[in-house]
Amino acid sequence: MIVLGKVIFKQNRFSEAERLARAGLRIMEDSGMPPDAFSVIKARQFLITTLGNQEDHAGAVKEYDRSVKLLEKSSYQHRLLVLKPEILLSLIKVGRVVEASRYIDKSYPVVRERFGETHRKTAIRLGLRGMARYHQGQIAQAYDDFHKALPIIEKKNFGRDKAVPRAIAESYLKLLMDIRGTSLESQKNIEAISQAFKLADRLRGRAVQSAITAVSARLSGLEPELADLARNEQDLSQRIDALQDILFDVLAMPPGTNQQVNIDNLRTQLNTLSLARRAFLDEIEVRYPKYFELRRPAARGIGPVKKVLHAKEAMIAIYSGEQQTFVWSFSRSGPIETAVVDLNRRDLDRMVGDLRRALDPGPATLGDIPQFNLAAAHKLYRQLLAPVKPGWQGADNLIVVAQGPLGRLPFSVLVTDPAPIRENEGTLFNEYRQTPWLIHKAAITRLPSVSVLTNLRAMPVLKNEKMTFVGFGDPYFSPVYLEKGRAADTLQTMHVRGIRVTQTADLDSGGAHSVKLGDLSRLPDTADEIRGIAGSVGADPQQDVILGVQASETKVKSMDLSGKRIIAFATHALIPGDLDGLDQPALALTSPLITGEAGDGLLTMEEVFRLKLNADWIVLSACNTGAAAGAGSEAVSGLGRAFFFAGARAILVSMWPVETTSAARLTTGIFRHQQAEKTLSKAGALRAAMLELIDSRGMVDAQTGKTVASYAHPIFWAPFITIGG
Repeated sequence: MIVLGKVIFKQNRFSEAERLARAGLRIMEDSGMPPDAFSVIKARQFLITTLGNQEDHAGAVKEYDRSVKLLEKSSYQHRLLVLKPEILLSLIKVGRVVEASRYIDKSYPVVRERFGETHRKTAIRLGLRGMARYHQGQIAQAYDDFHKALPIIEKKNFGRDKAVPRAIAESYLKLLMDIRGTSLESQKNIEAISQAFKLADRLRGRAVQSAITAVSARLSGLEPELADLARNEQDLSQRIDALQDILFDVLAMPPGTNQQVNIDNLRTQLNTLSLARRAFLDEIEVRYPKYFELRRPAARGIGPVKKVLHAKEAMIAIYSGEQQTFVWSFSRSGPIETAVVDLNRRDLDRMVGDLRRALDPGPATLGDIPQFNLAAAHKLYRQLLAPVKPGWQGADNLIVVAQGPLGRLPFSVLVTDPAPIRENEGTLFNEYRQTPWLIHKAAITRLPSVSVLTNLRAMPVLKNEKMTFVGFGDPYFSPVYLEKGRAADTLQTMHVRGIRVTQTADLDSGGAHSVKLGDLSRLPDTADEIRGIAGSVGADPQQDVILGVQASETKVKSMDLSGKRIIAFATHALIPGDLDGLDQPALALTSPLITGEAGDGLLTMEEVFRLKLNADWIVLSACNTGAAAGAGSEAVSGLGRAFFFAGARAILVSMWPVETTSAARLTTGIFRHQQAEKTLSKAGALRAAMLELIDSRGMVDAQTGKTVASYAHPIFWAPFITIGG
């Protein structure tokens, strides 16, 4: 149970890992194992860790108190428990700061002596001491601890499974924002706002690094020598982590006969492995700098970002933490505006979830579409963007960097002024036509991290004016699809695509326990969209439109895509765990059971890395980024990184299952507007298509010629966002 729980924990499935940890402990207790048995203590530590990673610090402390009571007569086991960073963090979070400080003050000198000043375990204790000092109002001392600890801690990513490092970094972020404009900022000779901005970008930009790291050693298609170097570095990293855990346990044990010999041997092995790993990293950085940047993206300060912003552009960067949300806004030459907002990740998750209920309701008919909560959309605008408005006001294009819950929401649907719902003016959804949406003020570009912008702006501008295109759509996942036709539409029916369903269950409901490629439902309407985009850019429908049986993994990988400016994939985006054995984001393509070709029918993230592209646009239509409570946005972030690495400049992606007709009008409208106005930016073309759809006649019944519904409801016009560009 515990072993399986640790495997699931590494997949960031913390609640499931918690259930397995509790079940494993019950089995141990029922079998009569004493509470001070080593395996029981390790199981309790794991349970506390799962609770901490769910930000259930009260629950973690409750389990800790119970463990201490059971082990009150055993000093070694108690010491092993309290030395764990996870419980020290939880004690601080629940307000037992004095108790945590006492343990930290005792353990930090011991850990520093045994592991060394620059070891990550030592730095984590130092960072925890900084947190405790910050909570106790010792701001200058806390700054010194954070400033020294963070460069060591952040050598590894701050992924969701790194609760303690993330908590330390978020506390440092809050401290930096607190001291802006104070004498301490002058005393330390720093620019607190810019330093906080860089730290937030490191936290934000590494959210998908675990997925990239997981496939990095298998990227043999890039360079065989690079693959060998990456594989060796990753193997060494795993061995170092395992030895460090062993050494930590040995150091916590009471003095024994051969203990010092074991400690010395372990330290020697760790030193040897660390030097070897450093050598591999140095070689990778020198020989393959582009790959090194992918693995370890460099954070950018505000100054360098300002330099790459164009006229009439503004950056809005948002970082949502466990306790508060931090916002920065600035243009190329204007002021830097900042705000610390009393909204945490859970608050934002709830608010975004409320708004998405009207955007992703799974409607069968037009009447099933809920009313959009304009008041909530205005409240979110008022809390996040209004406080920093002087930094972005007047910009034609807003470049938005926001992670977590905000990654599931297009900022175009934020409402800039109070807008009570008007009475329906005859046509369904007509009441939304006059709503002051943010998209009326500016185009909006999304980025997964600030560092992506500087990388994209360093790419050479395409000189070829011809909008060459290739599109893949309506793949066949099962031979059954070869025999099925399409059902006729009826008036008022919502023809929706992009819902991630199988023949028997919804992938996002959690009800599908074993799924294979052949179980996925076909998306027949995507064929019309691919044809529509091809028509908008003057592509050859015979050569450049690849549908059905032909839309296969082998076809994509065997084509020369380097000359295509627009590459479209209209299919399901999958996340790790969607299909049996799938451990990375992927696009679903035609099954090899139909084509007879090699492969698994999936264009995985590592295979995207290997593509050779020089594309202005990658269109990922029907790739629902709101899938699986937001995990779809993480999948697109991973796929996005891969497409950027392969040579793409921008991605167009849908954020929820879309109504077919309006979606086709949007995507074809984007490229029609770009063809008509060559200087129009990608986000500008999307904005033009959105406004055109809002103002259009709407959904028309083909038989009567009457307008059935307006497209002014954001479920129709707001599903697509541009990432990059």
